Amino acid sequence: MTDARTEGIGAGQQQVPRVLTTSRIVFLVLAAIAPMTGVVSVAPLAFGFGGPSTTFMYALVGVVLLCFIAGYAEMGKTMPSAGALYTYIRAGLGNIAASAGATLALLAYTSVLIGAAAASTYYIRYVVQQEMGVDLAWGYYFAILVLTVGLLATRQIDVSARVVGILVVAEMAVVLVLDVAIVAVKGLAAFTPDVLRPEVIVSGAPGVAIMYAFLSFLGLEAATLYAREARNPHRTIPRALMISVGLLAAFFTICTWLATSVYGVDKIQEAATASGGALYFDLARQFGGNYLFHAASVVLVTSLFATTLGMTNFAARYLQSLAEERLAPRWFSVVDGRTGAPTRATLGQLVLVVIIVGGLGLLGADPYLDTGAVTFGLGALSVVLLQALAAVSIIRYLRTPDPTSGSPGGLLMRRVAPALGLVGLTGALILILSSFSMLTGKSGALYDSLPALPFLALATGAVVGWRHREPSQARPSAGQPEASRSDLTETPRPPE
Repeated sequence: MTDARTEGIGAGQQQVPRVLTTSRIVFLVLAAIAPMTGVVSVAPLAFGFGGPSTTFMYALVGVVLLCFIAGYAEMGKTMPSAGALYTYIRAGLGNIAASAGATLALLAYTSVLIGAAAASTYYIRYVVQQEMGVDLAWGYYFAILVLTVGLLATRQIDVSARVVGILVVAEMAVVLVLDVAIVAVKGLAAFTPDVLRPEVIVSGAPGVAIMYAFLSFLGLEAATLYAREARNPHRTIPRALMISVGLLAAFFTICTWLATSVYGVDKIQEAATASGGALYFDLARQFGGNYLFHAASVVLVTSLFATTLGMTNFAARYLQSLAEERLAPRWFSVVDGRTGAPTRATLGQLVLVVIIVGGLGLLGADPYLDTGAVTFGLGALSVVLLQALAAVSIIRYLRTPDPTSGSPGGLLMRRVAPALGLVGLTGALILILSSFSMLTGKSGALYDSLPALPFLALATGAVVGWRHREPSQARPSAGQPEASRSDLTETPRPPE
């Protein structure tokens, strides 16, 4: 999520204090990803639809993203304007590709926002029912969630890195306590080697499992948005990115490995399906008692709310950026003159959420297993495609000579790692596309056409970008300084 201090890094802008250390940026990245939401909400979907290959896929995605992030961070060292992924696409492939990437990013974050709102509604209802004995229809919680998120998002509420750090530590601590409790009871048997058996890795639907694994890492690009406030961005940002990916990969792999060990590789998919999304709550009660169950319930609600709010801010800002560059209706480009918040874009995103989640709910769709599962899957597919496009741009950008390119470290970061990242992302994309139909379990033109939407978004963005291929000189929106408008209008070039 960006704000007035972190957007449009360019000449002539007001300088801001460089106070963020590596550890604080790591906390901000982890907060954007909300690791507890990834474990409690996304991992059960990966198990239920993907099967016992889930643990291996989380580890594999961690390795692929480490390779991708190595090039991403290396490129960021010489980027005059670091921002979201599409700014990296622009730097290596030009404005038309950036327009395509921005449109795809909008689809990705909007899809994840819809899934987050639906899943949050489901879990909030579950927690209230378990903790207070109140059983209301999920629509009531959905309405409260949307209204609260809209109230905060239109006021652009900022949270300091210290507060965010406390929330992240609380999230991860609850899950780690559960992990320790499982290991204390089961000993070394808690890490069954069965998850590494080839027949287990290819069982079920590995494409669906890897889809949800990628989804759990969504938000890593947030680190580059704090470049202006980092003490030494050329060192701090790469370190924060690598530490974040490494921590998350280990965290998700261990959590899914332990759950698989408890139920067994032949029973985990059945258990996840039968739990209806409460897989880790069941584990918390079984191994940690009621105290851990209650702690997990409280922390999960705050985590889910933060995720929904964060995705709203992400999606709204992408829509606003597209509107500013005439790649979306200009009406969405207007910001609040007092707070600078993208009010219209935020309201537009939330109206879409209400239409889709509410509409599907009226048709009888379950907010978690139907709406959340499908839109999360669509968002994950879009993210992987976006990252693959960014990987191509990174490789092209880093092909220029560099003083360190002849050294083993320079060669690894600028050549080998980005190439391996692109290979991994391409393979994951193929695997996801081949397995996407297993996600819905339904047939028909609507469901069969869903995997085409990311490619349609790419094509649409490219066409619109081509039509507006001359740099936009449009005036900034009300309340937004001229210096903050840079994302799709300036093309940074590789260092000579």
